[in-house]
Formats: sequence, structure tokens, C-alpha cells
Amino acid sequence: MLPDAVELSPKLVASLLAKARAAAPREFVGLLAGVRTGTARRSEVVRALYELPNVAAGDDAYEVPAAAFAAAEARARGDGHTFLGFVHSHPRGPAQPSAHDLASWWPHCVQLLLDGSALARGQAALRVFWHDAATLHELPLRVGTGDVPQTTAPAGAR
Repeated sequence: MLPDAVELSPKLVASLLAKARAAAPREFVGLLAGVRTGTARRSEVVRALYELPNVAAGDDAYEVPAAAFAAAEARARGDGHTFLGFVHSHPRGPAQPSAHDLASWWPHCVQLLLDGSALARGQAALRVFWHDAATLHELPLRVGTGDVPQTTAPAGAR
């Protein structure tokens, strides 16, 4: 079911932006986890970020080893969270899905994009998408006031 919105805390947004800046010029990538609320009107509430290693050969793409994804998802479940989707940055901007993104995105999960060119100007530009296997939908992003725990990168990840 297509969510009505995706919710993040200001603390998580700040953490995402800092991690994207630190990863530049490479794309930052992470797993988003939290809870799904509601039935008729559903929100994806992101409560945790699990950094994933980007092993892509170039700076303008991301690739995550299957074992790293599985370990991060297991950690999220162990922390009481549900897998919601992914976040990645476009260090040179914009927060627009690339052809590579569209070809590789998993359907039925959150895809949060960070615009690196805006970050370089000291601005925050985030967009969130949902791919239902037929159509790409841009979803409203709500930044709330809840405190979001930050989970660190798995051992050995960059």
C-alpha cells in the first residue's frame, strides 16, 4: 500500500546530512528502519539509520553487498524496527532519481534521496519516493520533533 507520508525527526535529518557530507564525493547509502502507522492512512516513521558500505566502483553510484544488507536488516529487527527502505546521496546533486536508481530500486519501500549540491551550499534538500513496480511516486516528507536513535555503522564498513 502506498504510504501517505514519510516522517523523520530533525535529529535524524541532521545525521543523514552529516553522513552524506562525510561520504562525498562518494554516494552515502543506508538502511532506514522504524514503524508503519495506521491502516487507511499509513505513514512510514523512520526511527533508525543503519549505514551500509558502498562498494560501487565509481563515485556516482552505490552498490551494497547482500551480506551487509542482511546484517543491517537483522540488527534493525533485533532493535524492534521494521525495514522501511533506503537512503542515498547524490553528491553532485540533484535529489532526482538517476537511470541507475530507477533500474535498481526495490519496489514497495521508501527511497530517500539527498541532494549533495544543496549540501555543498549549506542547504538541506531531501526527496522521498515510493516505487510500486509500475509507477514512481514522490511522497510528502514530514520532519517531526521525535527523538530518533542513531545506530552506527557495522564493523568494517566505511
